[in-house]
Amino acid sequence: MSADTAQAETVASELDIFQCQVSIDLSVQLQNQIAGRNWKANNDLKVVWKDAGYWAARQHKIPSLRGVELIVSQRCGKQGRLPDIASCMPSVKAFIDGLQVAKVFPDDSRDYLSSLTFNKIERSVQPGLDFQLTGTRA
Repeated sequence: MSADTAQAETVASELDIFQCQVSIDLSVQLQNQIAGRNWKANNDLKVVWKDAGYWAARQHKIPSLRGVELIVSQRCGKQGRLPDIASCMPSVKAFIDGLQVAKVFPDDSRDYLSSLTFNKIERSVQPGLDFQLTGTRA
């Protein structure tokens, strides 16, 4: 462990900051892949992503937070055309709703979710979404 890392951890513990990395491999489609074609299928996927947010919060023991900064990174397959950067937004919104159901924050207003950042899409053997969550314990 470097001195910089040790210092960052000390500052984080003094400020009571919580950080978590959640990775979800895509065994299901992103919502945008069927949006507009079939409302029931789209709604079913919304439920899947909302449940993913809820269970990620439980599995990683994410406490109630405020000032949450969420960074989303999308991983796509090794072949084919890369989607646009906002293509995962409907699934991300459902994931955020799942965090809300898990009581990570009472609502997804700017009072609790201070920033949402989408990183550049990367190629990967396993497609999926990675969420990096940082916030102050409420």
